[in-house]
Amino acid sequence: MGRIRKTGICRICKRRGYTELHHIVSQGHAIRTDQLDLLTNPGNIVELCRYHHNQTTASMVRKRLSRGGWPSGRYSRYQKKSRQPTLFDHIFGGREN
Repeated sequence: MGRIRKTGICRICKRRGYTELHHIVSQGHAIRTDQLDLLTNPGNIVELCRYHHNQTTASMVRKRLSRGGWPSGRYSRYQKKSRQPTLFDHIFGGREN
């Protein structure tokens, strides 16, 4: 696949200006689950302004890890957590699962 041509328009707010490319299914997840086609699939990439890109889960995780990681015990994998709408929900109008 060739390089993706950016339009300079955020997929969420439709504003023109500086944008960043965001993988809907993260590159790390694609590699861990052997879905390597998602790394270069243009359907797995959206163009977002910095404000909206910083609201993605991957950006939030990077920020938390750079501050020293997750608080211990706060995110038990056995607890059902209510969730905030994700970028996926906003773009596609529904839940990921």
